[in-house]
Amino acid sequence: MDDYQIPTVDGRYLTVGYDEQSHSIVIQFPPPEEGEEDQELHTYGFEPEDAERFVAALDALRARMAGDGAG
Repeated sequence: MDDYQIPTVDGRYLTVGYDEQSHSIVIQFPPPEEGEEDQELHTYGFEPEDAERFVAALDALRARMAGDGAG
């Protein structure tokens, strides 16, 4: 499975992909800021069910921002 890069509001990218060894969906966040001491990517894994909840939460937040629902 290919990785997907999603731009952040500050021009960096987070990466979403699939780890075949752990069979989990992985999200990698970019380092906090240019010049910061901690320049490592932060990686978090999710089971498919957890990833579905993550997507549902993002959809609910998007609807709330658009004024389409109470959340």
